[in-house]
Amino acid sequence: MNFLMFYNATWNTFLKKGLLLIPLCLSLACAHDLTRLVPPETHPPHMTFTVMRNYNTTWNAMLRAIANLLGHQVQSSLKKTGAIVLEPVTVMVEDYCDCGKIGEMPLTGPVKRETTIKLKSKAPQKTLVEISCKYTTPYTWKDIYGKAVRTTTITCTSNGRFEQDLYRRLIRYIYP
Repeated sequence: MNFLMFYNATWNTFLKKGLLLIPLCLSLACAHDLTRLVPPETHPPHMTFTVMRNYNTTWNAMLRAIANLLGHQVQSSLKKTGAIVLEPVTVMVEDYCDCGKIGEMPLTGPVKRETTIKLKSKAPQKTLVEISCKYTTPYTWKDIYGKAVRTTTITCTSNGRFEQDLYRRLIRYIYP
């Protein structure tokens, strides 16, 4: 009789532990695919524009276009080299870039945009304008208990919307 009671108690303990471990094992098996980073599917846009105006006119028009962008300020500008760097700003992923997916879920939320503009004279009445934006966002990887394990910076791909908008603003100042 004692053997039977010991057997039932052991069997019950085994069942309880097994029933608790099965969902845990299943969640671990599924968690691997859910936490994998899938990089952006879009290719970075080539944002070099040709403006049929001299360098000085294009430079001044670009500075005016930037001055009228809400929330944007020039961090540095060197007319001699044709480089303009804007202060980093925070924007939303959905509006300006593709950060890829974690599993099947697209990354959303705020990203930091760093913008560099380069102007280069190609002829007396021809200036090349290159606008490049770098988008990055921190992502915190969590373990199965929701505890932060590590944080990495994810580089996103621009969809070209900001670059096109800045170019259109530039053109409005050049060809009023």
